[in-house]
Amino acid sequence: MNSNSKIGKIVSADDDPVIRELVKAILEAEGYDVISVVDGAAVIEKLDAGENPAELSLFILDIEMPRMNGLEVLTKLKSLKATQDIPVILLTAQPKSSDFVKEYDCQAEHYILKPFTRSQLLEGIKEVLG
Repeated sequence: MNSNSKIGKIVSADDDPVIRELVKAILEAEGYDVISVVDGAAVIEKLDAGENPAELSLFILDIEMPRMNGLEVLTKLKSLKATQDIPVILLTAQPKSSDFVKEYDCQAEHYILKPFTRSQLLEGIKEVLG
């Protein structure tokens, strides 16, 4: 365990169980505390159920998810006072999504194109969290 656990929790949302487990395994191996959920609506449900935003350091959101996609979750998070300053990394499997993300004033701090490597994920997090 390294000092990353002091930064708080990372919420990761992806409807693909393989990606969800991969992200969780990579981050936990680095000492991060990870809350892994199946879709965007589950992110909001966690917050509504009492997950303390003050303990959260980062959201990693897949763009394409059922019930509530990553951009919808991002818009909601940035509209809430408790979560508006928590950085967001978007994951996307669509190369064209990166153009959309850049053009759309979505307020995400970073995006990562799928498939990604362990080092790409960790570099993205390092870039966002400093």
